[in-house]
Amino acid sequence: MNAPQRRVDRPVLPSSRPQVERLMGLLEGRPRALLLVHDNPDPDAIAAALCLSVLVEARLDVKPRIAYGGVIGRAENRNMVRALDIPLWSVDNIKFRSDDAVILVDTQPGFANNSLPADQPVLAVVDHHPGHVSAEVPLADVRPSYGAVTTIVVEYLVAARVPVAPELATAICYAIATETQDLGREASVPDIAAYLEVFPLCDQPLLGRLRHPRRDMAFFVELDRAIRAARVSDGVAVCHMGTVRTPDSAAEMADVLASIEGLEWVMCTGVYEDRLIVSVRTLDRDAAAGELLRGVVGERRRAGGHGMIAGGAVEVAPGEDPQQVHDDLARRFLAALGRDAGAELKPLTALAQPVGPEGIGSTGGGGGW
Repeated sequence: MNAPQRRVDRPVLPSSRPQVERLMGLLEGRPRALLLVHDNPDPDAIAAALCLSVLVEARLDVKPRIAYGGVIGRAENRNMVRALDIPLWSVDNIKFRSDDAVILVDTQPGFANNSLPADQPVLAVVDHHPGHVSAEVPLADVRPSYGAVTTIVVEYLVAARVPVAPELATAICYAIATETQDLGREASVPDIAAYLEVFPLCDQPLLGRLRHPRRDMAFFVELDRAIRAARVSDGVAVCHMGTVRTPDSAAEMADVLASIEGLEWVMCTGVYEDRLIVSVRTLDRDAAAGELLRGVVGERRRAGGHGMIAGGAVEVAPGEDPQQVHDDLARRFLAALGRDAGAELKPLTALAQPVGPEGIGSTGGGGGW
């Protein structure tokens, strides 16, 4: 006898009509609109800005520019921009004007992770990071409970009844999937609803290629370096990679290390230009990784994030040893987690269990963390 089918209700996408109408009113009559994402943008920031661009063009017949600082470092992010033909402008090629309608996407005024000029007025902020936006900003739509900022702007598109083309739907699905690890990390009900809203519209073969890209050999060289450099103690891994090829490298390797069985927290660092890039990952759904990392970097603060992911940067002074800076951060990181900051850190590779003829651990080796 077949078991009765359990009915699962599809989550409903909340309405953002008031925010859409407010934003359109603020943009009315403005000849130039600029969507500025955070430096070294990820798929979530890029897709959210692309959604806003489509919305503004559809409603006001104004074509905003999407601008970013830094570089687009990860191969997956470059593949996304190239495959979906997303027009992006480096801030190096943007001349800001006081009458520009600037909208910050996935970042906020005062955050150290964007290239907004200090004296540039901001018309609106759309973000999902915790923060306090000045009352001088006419519209601040900040929703820390959302796993992806793209979800907020999908609500805008639906409220405004703007059609979603297959390319845009693909960007949306890719962004939400990568930001929430396929809806498994910090995904809210609206994130799930937004994904289900547009998934039938996307180019699914292209989405598959974006989710599983081919990687250049440099990725595996850095991965090898990260694994060899990683040190562990009591479920925590810390790793200093030395000089890295992109500002995303530390985050990329932190994502990989966090998937290792037995690890609960990961902190990965790498030197890019004159900064030590710091990336933190955890499997603890109740963690406050962003707040924890801000405490770890202390006075050299340039950090933020969500519950399970965080990132930041520490300026490295001339003559200062980046390894020493990392070691100091690692001790503070362990202490902040309630671990023994003076505990011996063992090489990650030394903890691999032997593989016998019957599989991992068949020789009776203890292993473990």
